[in-house]
Amino acid sequence: VEFDSEQSHLSIVIPSITRDHPDYHSLYVANYIFGGGGFGSWLMKEIREKRGLSYSVYSFLGSYTDQGYMRISLQTKNSNLDLTKKIIMSQIKRLKNFDVTDNKIETVKKSILKNFEMRVDTNRKLLNLISAVNRLNLPLNYFEDYKEKIKNVNKESIRKALDASIDFDKISVVSVGKSIE
Repeated sequence: VEFDSEQSHLSIVIPSITRDHPDYHSLYVANYIFGGGGFGSWLMKEIREKRGLSYSVYSFLGSYTDQGYMRISLQTKNSNLDLTKKIIMSQIKRLKNFDVTDNKIETVKKSILKNFEMRVDTNRKLLNLISAVNRLNLPLNYFEDYKEKIKNVNKESIRKALDASIDFDKISVVSVGKSIE
């Protein structure tokens, strides 16, 4: 979408699964490594740390009641948009192949579980999580179940989930900014 601005906003969406799907927790761990874990994630290393193309880049798993998705978002200078897209597409290919050590997966799982505690450290955050459980019609034991399912994630479950539960053939790319000629 053409828009007269100094930067372009880039959003890439890949169809995926809902939060109540059995593969969700494996994809959650994979996404944390890919772009959901902030500094240390593949996207942050490649886009910000190595090349300085964006101040922030992230990915997350979103879910409606009947459809899920993985979304990647960032803003970059208009002149960097094409390069940034190429880097992200190479990282998506890397995600699809997912060659990560067991040690890295265990470290990420510990971080996710520790961060989970911080997601419920205020009344507002707790209310938001409970509202999501209600909105998505998740079971009342969701919080306990979440922790146990994260603990059970391994490389094999991640690879199976990536193969079965993310539609890498239907990637949507949307950018809003000024074209560079």
